[in-house]
Amino acid sequence: MKFELKFEKLSEYLINSGKFHYEAEILRYFYPEEEVRYLTNIELYQLHFMLFHSLYTLKPVMEEKGYYLHIHFMRIGAIAYPEGNKCRYFDNVEMNFCGMSVGDIFCEKHKINYSSHSLENIDSKAYFYLDKANLDYFNDEILENWMSGMNHALKNNDYFSEALSLLGLNENFDIESLKKAYRIFSKLYHPDMNNESYERFLEINRAYQYLLKCLPVM
Repeated sequence: MKFELKFEKLSEYLINSGKFHYEAEILRYFYPEEEVRYLTNIELYQLHFMLFHSLYTLKPVMEEKGYYLHIHFMRIGAIAYPEGNKCRYFDNVEMNFCGMSVGDIFCEKHKINYSSHSLENIDSKAYFYLDKANLDYFNDEILENWMSGMNHALKNNDYFSEALSLLGLNENFDIESLKKAYRIFSKLYHPDMNNESYERFLEINRAYQYLLKCLPVM
């Protein structure tokens, strides 16, 4: 396969950097010889797929090393779990651990049946990226939507967190949670309901339209 990542090198890179990275930043680091502008859409997708396949494969390995691996195309990073008996729940909005003192690894609020090797505890995208058969999962329409969503999100990356905050979502949102949040907030700030909320209503609509275009890469 053309695009392969050495798991150990990727693990060391994420741990030693001590920060979150955009997907494009990681790919530039591991594939400096690749002239991205000369890659076909299919090759770009394959490059993306192999990175995320490697990340989801690494996730349980990183757990054993004491690191939470956060996987999202806008924010990828390895964060050391809190020392001592602290809750390990990671808030995708605040981007930090709960940190409450506990007798186990989760506080009562965030307690779940947890196994570092269980696919049930990995977000739904893991099922797609862990199956290498999906390396060829596209047709022209799917690939065009994926590229459009990726380009849109990366060009407006500074607005991503703000849009999530406006609609009360975390970065693993799906179409149903996005529509539900939009219905709630658009009704709350609709000018017919509140004459002084017109600007907020426009902000909610802008955030919704932006995140809707990001969905093909989520």
